[in-house]
Amino acid sequence: KNAKIIGNPGCYPTSICLGLAPALVNKLIMKDDIIIDSKSGATGAGRELKLNTHYTECNEAFSPYKIAEHRHTPEIEQTLSNIYGDDIKVTFVPHLLPLNRGIVSTIYSKLENKNIKLEDIHNSYKEFYKDSKFIRVLNIGETANLKYVKYSNYCDISLHIDSRNNKLIIVSVIDNMVKGAAGQAIQNMNIALGLKEDEGLNMIPPAF
Repeated sequence: KNAKIIGNPGCYPTSICLGLAPALVNKLIMKDDIIIDSKSGATGAGRELKLNTHYTECNEAFSPYKIAEHRHTPEIEQTLSNIYGDDIKVTFVPHLLPLNRGIVSTIYSKLENKNIKLEDIHNSYKEFYKDSKFIRVLNIGETANLKYVKYSNYCDISLHIDSRNNKLIIVSVIDNMVKGAAGQAIQNMNIALGLKEDEGLNMIPPAF
């Protein structure tokens, strides 16, 4: 709020760190062996012309890229380490989706307490984000979907437990062009200037 210079996070780190923050702060998961499987629309690659973002290359196609060497990995690890209070390394694999916009991050981590109930984890997420205008923790049984964050500054998070393997599975979705970029910058500007946090962020454009 009192910062003079604000560095907005990248789109992948936004979806990933918002998804993991409550679990790390509350020590619900182990810090080792966090696996992040993220998918981004073609706009995540920027405006520069590249072969893999040509229509004929990405249409009817789906594949990972920059496996274990993506440029956002250090930012993700730095942010998660700061949140947790100890060094965290992650396995991060991004994929290119054959659509214009949006990011889906599916995150796999091992639970600290194998007896913890999904309801307790869900309650901790709701409490953590109770004052966050643009983060929606979905009801148990619902799954986050890109369709419902398109053209918005929202981050939708759904929580799932694989009790057989003692894993917490987090699904975090954003529109990479808004929450992952310009919308988040406007949100930060509003906070810095003392304006309403959602000023200018509730208008949905008619087209891409």
